[in-house]
Amino acid sequence: AIMVHDAQMGLLLQADVLRSIDDLMADTVLTGPAFRPEDISQPGWDEAAKYRGQTYGLLYWNYNQVYWARADLLDHPDEQAAFKAKFGYDLAPAETMQQMRDIAEFFTRKSGEKLAGEVLENDFYGIVLEGVKWPTTFWLVWRDFIDNWGGSLFDAEGRPTVDSPENIAAVQFWADLWQYGPPGQAEYSILDIPNVMGTGIAAQTLAFSDFVLGVDQPGQSPFHGKFTYRGVPHNADQAGPGRAFTGPSLMAISKHSENAEATYLYLQWLVDQKTQMKAAKSLGGWIPIRDSAWSDP
Repeated sequence: AIMVHDAQMGLLLQADVLRSIDDLMADTVLTGPAFRPEDISQPGWDEAAKYRGQTYGLLYWNYNQVYWARADLLDHPDEQAAFKAKFGYDLAPAETMQQMRDIAEFFTRKSGEKLAGEVLENDFYGIVLEGVKWPTTFWLVWRDFIDNWGGSLFDAEGRPTVDSPENIAAVQFWADLWQYGPPGQAEYSILDIPNVMGTGIAAQTLAFSDFVLGVDQPGQSPFHGKFTYRGVPHNADQAGPGRAFTGPSLMAISKHSENAEATYLYLQWLVDQKTQMKAAKSLGGWIPIRDSAWSDP
């Protein structure tokens, strides 16, 4: 089986290496009654796995980014009083990008200064972000910042709009946050964010939920139980709903597979309700791909 993120689908379709599974799905011997395709979350499945009337895989995982912060710092009375005195509003998990920037500035401290009543032995940073030239950094900038500034990479005719005023403003805001991040952030990838947050040297971040909640487990971080989560903050200056990165992923079958039927049975097992719930209970941050999973306590 091939795990395909939605952003990778076009490359594989263009290379013509994926096998349609519509014939396998129509086979009542291969497709068991527990498969229940109507229960697979939409529009994620259609958008990620279907193209020009053909189905190329089964939705398996939903990636999403969340706001992740240190609740023990946001709730500390001394920090709350100091923040209110400086910015004129209550310290709380950021609901807007502008609040996230204020929090980043406020919590950036040097070694020897106090943080939540304790003297810092090392520098502390108000925010940490991905910076490495890698796809997840691009998705974060595009979906969490550019989209929230009303920008886009292409216009309705598919022409590039990279240098639009909205895009420039969004990237400038993202870049401005870097002054409150750790040195070397330009080399930070998706793997570094949970390490920085888990070891307690940054106050907040935007991160993938599966990496986030895998850290907030007993024995995984000394700050387990001291974190808080929200949706990605929206741009207070932009009308309309806020935007956040999500990325449905699917499991597909190679056109060159000599065991397509067996692989299809495996795919069914992966998306089975029981398998999905076992994953949700054992893997931090697992986002269900079946609508019925949301009713499970």
